[in-house]
Amino acid sequence: MAYGRKGDYDLAIQDFDQAIRLKPTDVQAFNNRGVSKFCLAHYEDAQKDFTEAIRLRPDALYSILWLYLAQARANDKKHPDFTISVPAANLKNWPGPVVELYLGINEQEAVLSAARNSNPKIEKNQLCEAYFFLAEHALISGNRTEAMHLFQQAVDTAAMQDVAYITSRPELGRLTKPGGPGSGL
Repeated sequence: MAYGRKGDYDLAIQDFDQAIRLKPTDVQAFNNRGVSKFCLAHYEDAQKDFTEAIRLRPDALYSILWLYLAQARANDKKHPDFTISVPAANLKNWPGPVVELYLGINEQEAVLSAARNSNPKIEKNQLCEAYFFLAEHALISGNRTEAMHLFQQAVDTAAMQDVAYITSRPELGRLTKPGGPGSGL
């Protein structure tokens, strides 16, 4: 994760490769390696890691969200429908409101409201994630300007330990450089 925060995703992937060799059932290692590949715009490769994370833990909402994003980004405008099969009770807690956004049963305001928390550290991370996932939603919907604004808000939270913060930086970079990798949406 330290390499990811520095933007050195190749080294992060190498570390996650080693973690997976040592513990091939580590859901978090698969998910984080997938995120590192996503940061490099290697969406097809990222899908494999998110798929494995879901195979190991079918109710992993973050892995489900990331798999969808990788599929949508790999296929550009021919993104798949977002469907999941987790008990509704799992959607009551964070990041459930984000999943509901992608299912079309929640709005941006509800996601931001759900990200609020009495614990400032939790709130900071959840707001960063909310802005990131809202930005991805806007990007997939074809609204690059809104996506740029929301990615910037994710970065502005300064939740530097959060995967959403780490990923927002390269996403914002791709959007500000038209024609760059992954800018097809």
